Amino acid sequence: MGSRVRARAAIGASFLAHLHVNVLSRLLGLLLIALPLAWLLHISLQRLPVQIELDLAFERKGGADFQVSWAHERRLVVGVHVVLVLVAVATSLAALGPPTRWLVTLPGRGARGLVRLGSSSAPAADRRRSFVGPLIVSLGVVALLVPICGGLMRMLQFRAGLIPVTGWFFFLCVTTGILGAAAALAFLVRTWSTRVVAPGFAAILAGTFVCFVLGATAHVVALKPYRELVVHMYVALWGGAFALWLYAHPDLVRAIGEGRSRLIGLVLVQLCAVTVLLEGALRVVAKVRPSQVFAMPQSGAKDFLRMNRSAPGTVVWGMSTNSLGHFDDEFTVRGESPLVAAIGDSFSYGLIPHALHFTTVCEQLVPPVQVANLGLPAIGPPEYLELLVEEALPLRPDLVVINVFVGNDFERGPEHARDVPPWRRVLDGELLYIPVVVPRLIALARQERGMRGQLGQVATPETARSQRVPLDVILQQNPWLEDHTLERASFSEAAFLAMEKSRAVNTCSETGTSFETFYSTFERILVAAGDTPVAVLLLPDEFQVEDPLWDEVERALSHLDLDRFRPQRRVTAWLEEKGVPYEDVLPRLRALPLHDDGLRHAYRKRDTHFNAVGNRAAGEGLAALVSRVLGVPVSADPTTGRAEEQK
Repeated sequence: MGSRVRARAAIGASFLAHLHVNVLSRLLGLLLIALPLAWLLHISLQRLPVQIELDLAFERKGGADFQVSWAHERRLVVGVHVVLVLVAVATSLAALGPPTRWLVTLPGRGARGLVRLGSSSAPAADRRRSFVGPLIVSLGVVALLVPICGGLMRMLQFRAGLIPVTGWFFFLCVTTGILGAAAALAFLVRTWSTRVVAPGFAAILAGTFVCFVLGATAHVVALKPYRELVVHMYVALWGGAFALWLYAHPDLVRAIGEGRSRLIGLVLVQLCAVTVLLEGALRVVAKVRPSQVFAMPQSGAKDFLRMNRSAPGTVVWGMSTNSLGHFDDEFTVRGESPLVAAIGDSFSYGLIPHALHFTTVCEQLVPPVQVANLGLPAIGPPEYLELLVEEALPLRPDLVVINVFVGNDFERGPEHARDVPPWRRVLDGELLYIPVVVPRLIALARQERGMRGQLGQVATPETARSQRVPLDVILQQNPWLEDHTLERASFSEAAFLAMEKSRAVNTCSETGTSFETFYSTFERILVAAGDTPVAVLLLPDEFQVEDPLWDEVERALSHLDLDRFRPQRRVTAWLEEKGVPYEDVLPRLRALPLHDDGLRHAYRKRDTHFNAVGNRAAGEGLAALVSRVLGVPVSADPTTGRAEEQK
């Protein structure tokens, strides 16, 4: 018994010693390549000026895009230079003597059993072995080295701006990229020297697939929003990791065991395959059965509207949507009464009973003006333009009012509808269906469970199409509409604060979202409207109204220089320059009395949308705007409209 234990211990010690020596020798071999390669990269970078005009955002500065400029000619010179350096290093290493043994020796084969390219002592059968395998490997290694070296060059060129923001992650990516490039060259030398592709082509393809899916997943999870420069960092990181895996695969299999390595590989491949298949299935369903859940920003304005539009007759707060899917009565072409077409996003959609909505309040305040409420959730300025041309102007309105929400209407411009590069479709978390649609489904399920107790059974589809549920019935079944203390929150505190922080960074920081895309889209709206007057109703974000919420946002973003009312100043100045009438609802909301908790309670609880109080203020603002543009007096007794709603 004791002899068996001693024998096993001796075998284990021998294995560990061999593994230790093997790992050290391979690391030494990699360093022989990595150090000259790093030096050559450094020499190459001396030809390029260090780029420091870099508007790095992340947590330190906010969500600004990188201002990256790299001339085509400079990129071509650097690319050719890097390729020549890699070819020189590879050919030099292939001619080396003893150091090559550390790079190309396969487990279980000593230096004496090594088959070298062109060696006269090699067996004739080995010398006649096909060149197809090594040639394919060579092409694959070149395809792998190009993005790795490209990512390294971009990182090192912009190191002055990247290092203060990314810190240790920058050095991790650079180190992994350099070691990975060295490992790829070592793998290439080993393959040509032994004429053995280890691991096999099946393992290489599986590893490529797993590395790509895992890398894309890590990038999507860790990086929001999409940053092209950081993509180069991830490419260098994951490309280098894949090259290191290729080079160390035989040692890993031997250390882990062939059975375990196959099991691990099978599990990883299946998980990645399930992820890819789920993404593909969601894309197919989105094409076959479009809905609001599958609406994605890379879609064109027409497709985005189609996916966000409710089906005609959908019951919303005891009232069915009209034939166009809008939360209003059927639209009619302008008759004797003045007609206003109000275009907006979820603020215009049915998040509150129609009798309490700000467009209805406006109709009550400026009779006999009729307001056509053209609003759909999740849309923005590009869709406003589409609604204007396709649905608002055919009504021949006297005035078109664009309801602009400060929180997110400045984030998207015309470019969202253009075709994006293929690599961004798989690396941008906002363009993938899994990180967008799955959380939506979960949030909708939670919201449905949470709202059951609030909404009650105000109507069924059958009854709502034939008659509207009276407002007093809705209020009786949903008392929180009049008493904010009874309302349940739509989001958790953490999720709500994160959303408000993101909006504050984008709108209130000088490094945040540029207003140029909004200006460009709105100029197209003005041109499309022609002789029809266009006005703007500015709807503020909640952090601009509620001081305690702003204090929380400021504390969380203390490292940023935030200007709370920056969006209103910038946009109103531009509108005045263009001669566009506007009404800012912010002063009306901030004039509301404070409750005991220091809040004005103009928004639904942790929801970012107006409640009845906020809609009332917005309706008064819209009525003032309509009165100023059309010359219609504001009524002092706005009760007639509500009486009609309750019938």
